[in-house]
Amino acid sequence: MRNPRLSIAQIGNKFDFWKQIDDEDFHKWLLGKYISHTANCYHSYYVRYVDIFFGPNTEAELLKLAKHKLSWILQSIKRFGDYYTSRYGNKEVKFLIQKIIERYDLNKDLDQKDRIYLVSPQFVEDKIKNVMNIPGDIGFTCRLGLFSGLREGELIYIRQKQICSQSFGCQCDNLHVASSKNGLSVIAINWTRGNKKALATIIPTSYWEKLRSLPKFDEHDIQAAHKILKREAGIAYVVLRKIHYNVMRFNNAFELDEAEVLAGRFRSVSARHYILNDPDKLSGKYTSAWQNFGVNGF
Repeated sequence: MRNPRLSIAQIGNKFDFWKQIDDEDFHKWLLGKYISHTANCYHSYYVRYVDIFFGPNTEAELLKLAKHKLSWILQSIKRFGDYYTSRYGNKEVKFLIQKIIERYDLNKDLDQKDRIYLVSPQFVEDKIKNVMNIPGDIGFTCRLGLFSGLREGELIYIRQKQICSQSFGCQCDNLHVASSKNGLSVIAINWTRGNKKALATIIPTSYWEKLRSLPKFDEHDIQAAHKILKREAGIAYVVLRKIHYNVMRFNNAFELDEAEVLAGRFRSVSARHYILNDPDKLSGKYTSAWQNFGVNGF
């Protein structure tokens, strides 16, 4: 393997150092650091966009792309910087990458959570199809996690927690449920333990009613669903939460603040109440978000 010796002079005057890299070695390095799907995605985006990133028209070419694609590109280029430092003990490429990102403000409107949680749309679409094809009670449990975006313990919590009879804006510790005409229920949860929060969720009313009527639903049901998911879809139950977030954010179906409330990561109480003030509007966005991935009925 060639050892491209990168100097500060080269960074400033000759943007071709990446062409000296053994591309297959970079790919192998990624596969050793990440699950195969993520590694392959990073490598694919790197190969396709590295010339543009280090080229003369970086700003014009990259800022016209969709946010989710730009997020993947920046992550793949950053991984290249990590690889270069690991292989050659030289941090100058990482510094250059950060300098280019800052110079052209490529991170603009890319929230940190988006940069962490966004994955490829094709991955999301494939996994949704897998989950929708799982039959029976196990399939119901899987789709409950998919459509709600809640953690396992949070699903158990909302099944048994008392529902308040007051208005949706009441501040008591019980659940507050608003059912919309389109067959969806918006549920204000407001459950906090440690640094984990469940603020709200939206799920099909039929799923909500079935969950509440089940004589038993606990960690054993979710463990069984987890095993089937691993076999049929190649993902853990917790990954359903990531897929849900991607569905909400794809094509900006939900604004970032709205998606963050559903993901339990929003801190502003006033903003959270503002977002939850119109359940019908939220449920309409929810329907559109799932339609983007071919889910037209629940």
